[in-house]
Amino acid sequence: MKVRHTFWGKREDARARVSNWLTAALTLLSLIASSFVCAQPATTASLWGMVRYTGPRPSPTLIEMRGDKFCAQRQRERRLLREELVVGPQGELANAIVYVEDGPIARGRGAEGAQAIDLTMRDCIFVPRVVALRTGQPLRLWNEDRTLHTVNARPKKNPRLLRPLHGPEDSPFTVTFSSAELPITLRCDVQPWMIAYIGVFDHPHYAVTREDGSFELGNLPEGDYTIAVWHEKLGQLRESIGLRVGERRSLQFTYELVK
Repeated sequence: MKVRHTFWGKREDARARVSNWLTAALTLLSLIASSFVCAQPATTASLWGMVRYTGPRPSPTLIEMRGDKFCAQRQRERRLLREELVVGPQGELANAIVYVEDGPIARGRGAEGAQAIDLTMRDCIFVPRVVALRTGQPLRLWNEDRTLHTVNARPKKNPRLLRPLHGPEDSPFTVTFSSAELPITLRCDVQPWMIAYIGVFDHPHYAVTREDGSFELGNLPEGDYTIAVWHEKLGQLRESIGLRVGERRSLQFTYELVK
């Protein structure tokens, strides 16, 4: 028994040594690959920043949902607030669209085949309230509520949208836009408080600010830019900035008063 125990012990030691050797080899290969990737020269720049609002803040106000029993019940359960101006503790502004207005970027390329952007009718509001997408990229609209909603928009550069969605039993309605346009205002004819905004771009350099007011624009070619921000209540701001290859620069936008 002692001899057998020693034999198996030696085999286990050998296996451990092989395992340690393989682990060390894989770690070395990973470091070499990482060094190779890091060594690749940058060809573009990036931009990140914050959008803030420093003016008077509106008091939190409940959405008035009248005339529809389903919506009224949902409001009693959820206590949903108006979203025209969503501002954080330090003035962080959500639901603003930041985008390249002018600069050395490629335009006109559509996004056919890109992943669809979802815009949902839920709890008798549009979720999210603000979306941005490329020309040719599908926008998928659906109604999760067990009540009638409509999708109604009158764009200036794109075809009219008008479609009833009766509830979850209806299939999602998908639409694409062929021309850049900001904003496209989307409404529901049945529930007048329901509104959403769509930004359509002929390039991929745009972002909707998060709840913390932040945004990021990547893969920007070297050159001089005009960066703009749009907000449904506050209008537009613009800043000029020059970017060089490999740079990651910051940019801040500040709204002071409601227009």
